[in-house]
Amino acid sequence: MTAIDQDLTSERVAGELGLAHHGPVRVVHRPASAASAAPGSIVFVSSARPDLLDLLRSVDDLVVLAEVAPEVLPLATVISSDRPRLDFARVLATFFAEEPPRGVHPTAIVAPTVRLGQRVTIGAYAVVEDGVEIGDDSIIGEHVVLRRRCVIGERTRIKPNSVIGDPGFGFEYDGDTPIRIPHVGAVRIGSDVEIGALVSIARGTLDDTVVEDHVKVDDHVFIAHNARIGRGAFVIAGAEVSGSVQIGPTAWIGPQVTIRDQIQIGANAMVGIGAVVTKDVPADVIAVGNPARVLRARD
Repeated sequence: MTAIDQDLTSERVAGELGLAHHGPVRVVHRPASAASAAPGSIVFVSSARPDLLDLLRSVDDLVVLAEVAPEVLPLATVISSDRPRLDFARVLATFFAEEPPRGVHPTAIVAPTVRLGQRVTIGAYAVVEDGVEIGDDSIIGEHVVLRRRCVIGERTRIKPNSVIGDPGFGFEYDGDTPIRIPHVGAVRIGSDVEIGALVSIARGTLDDTVVEDHVKVDDHVFIAHNARIGRGAFVIAGAEVSGSVQIGPTAWIGPQVTIRDQIQIGANAMVGIGAVVTKDVPADVIAVGNPARVLRARD
């Protein structure tokens, strides 16, 4: 990946970030990991990685976002940062990310009652049903299906092959015959949300299924009817969130986690890889295992 602006300099990067620039002004051609740093690249590293700092000391014509003193890397131009990974993400977004073409692809099926905001992108072969609302600058990927009455906020991205708003798995027995319970709720997804590829989010049975602003849902996640995912929470690859689960703001649900129905996960809690959650998890703790148990406080 090379810079979209071929005249990008380290001085301009520092100015965009509002950070101090130390050393000669260099042209930045590409981003790189610290382990694969080469002349003309920009990397990030923290002072906690002495092995990588040793590696970077031998590379010339390099720009480094770091929380170290400039003299630690005498051959490099250092842009001082106390959050190097975060600032590196901003560099990627500002100078290297390429946005997909805007507009509705001619193969997409969009019902006439759909309400589209400005600059919405709908990818090839997507299906958007009656009554769906999509906010400004949102991106709906290829082959995504948005069922009736889904509401999508602004600047939200849904990656390919996800299905949002299908009825959930709800049945009641009549004797020995399972009878489907109709789902008449909706799915409401906030703004600045990212939904990964091959994700399924079920519509609510009666109450809506809600994904609040700034939530990030990884690929291959299932979120059942009536669940609510709090602002800024992360739900990572392969997780299964059962019906009516409540996940608090900034909680982190690890890969392959299973959460039983009606469970509450507290704000800022972290549930570790592969955990099976059968009881409520308090706020600000780390829970692991099968069945999940509180390991310690989350800093």
